[in-house]
Amino acid sequence: MLRWILLFILFSLNSFNAFADSKVGIIASYLYNVAEIDDISGVEVNDDSEGGYGIGVRALLPLHDRFYFRTGAGIVKKNISYSIGGSNADASFTYLNIPATLYLGGEKVGLFGGTALNARMDDNCDGNGVFRSCEVKDAKTLVLPVIIGFDFNLTKSLAMEFSYEYGIMEAAENIRISSAVFSLIYNF
Repeated sequence: MLRWILLFILFSLNSFNAFADSKVGIIASYLYNVAEIDDISGVEVNDDSEGGYGIGVRALLPLHDRFYFRTGAGIVKKNISYSIGGSNADASFTYLNIPATLYLGGEKVGLFGGTALNARMDDNCDGNGVFRSCEVKDAKTLVLPVIIGFDFNLTKSLAMEFSYEYGIMEAAENIRISSAVFSLIYNF
């Protein structure tokens, strides 16, 4: 029975040319992270923007005509900093990022939107003053941002991508991270 199921799947993939028009590439990203930190016990928290980075692979799997399922996998590091009074802390979150977006692409420009599964791999906190022994409290294992963006095909193999990830879920207790992302993509 398993043999027939596998033959049917192979026949279906071949019949629909499911992966014939797939586009796979390597992606390198710079993230401009903005943390939204809730006030802690009525004390005003100043949150600053920080950079981050990502590297991985991106795949566009054809659905219909110019519509694709945009996915892939990569490692993303999001850095944030915040201060209370004269004390500062820098926190970082490292994620396995698996985007799940719909992509509408033309010959030169494409638009996409959806979400991503950010599975936390690591978190870290360094600080001074009262934050000397800071820690990331209640870091979430999974975080799902809302993503919108567009890309430009510069050449057949090289593309630029701009996107915005809105943090709808907390990354840790009282911390929500949104990111503006700039990426370079090399398509095979």
